[in-house]
Parts: sequence; C-alpha cells; structure tokens
Amino acid sequence: MGERGMEGDEQMRGEKGNIPQTYKEGNNLRMIDFSQNLLEGQISRSLKNCINLEILDLGDNQIKDIFPFWLGALPRLRILVLRSNRFHIAVEGPIMNEDFPELRIIDLSNNGFIGNLPLG
Repeated sequence: MGERGMEGDEQMRGEKGNIPQTYKEGNNLRMIDFSQNLLEGQISRSLKNCINLEILDLGDNQIKDIFPFWLGALPRLRILVLRSNRFHIAVEGPIMNEDFPELRIIDLSNNGFIGNLPLG
C-alpha cells in the first residue's frame, strides 16, 4: 500500500493485511477510518506527519502493538479509537495532559492493557 499523500479523509472497509505504513509530510488528512477490517501489524509512526488529523479509528482489527503514546504529538487529534484489537502492555503516564491536547474521546476497550488508565 505505498506512500500516502492524501487530502481530507481516508477510509477502508473489508481489507486484510498490514496497516498502510507511509504518510508524507504536509498531507492534509483529517480523518482516517480503518475500522472493521482484518488489518494486522503495528501502527506506522509516519502518522505523526498527519498534523491535521482529528479522528483516528483503528477499531475492530487485529493490530498487535503497544499503546501509541507518540500519537500525543498530533495537535488536533480529538477522537482515538483502538478498541477490539491486540494492543498490550501497561498504559503508563498521563494520556490527557500536555500530550493529546485536544483529545476528547478515547476507546481502548477489548484489548490486552493492564493497570489503571491514567487521566493525568
């Protein structure tokens, strides 16, 4: 699934395989909805290039990764949905503090996280 330089929104349904791995700097993506697929692998760190991203929905896949704290650098991210995947490891550190400054909705249900959810 090559390099991404999309404008606006990106959505996939009924896909199987790995999550797209390359997002170019300067893209104008505001929403990525890859929910309800059979996507595997890890979340691409190139998503940090999506500085206008407001909604990231990766729910209902088979993603196996640790909690992506680095997404907190996205200044406009308001909704983060990671439910029903295979995320693991203890959730540590504040999730809604100086990181994730605009985050209003987060769904981490049905994963392998342990510990309490720190709300900073």
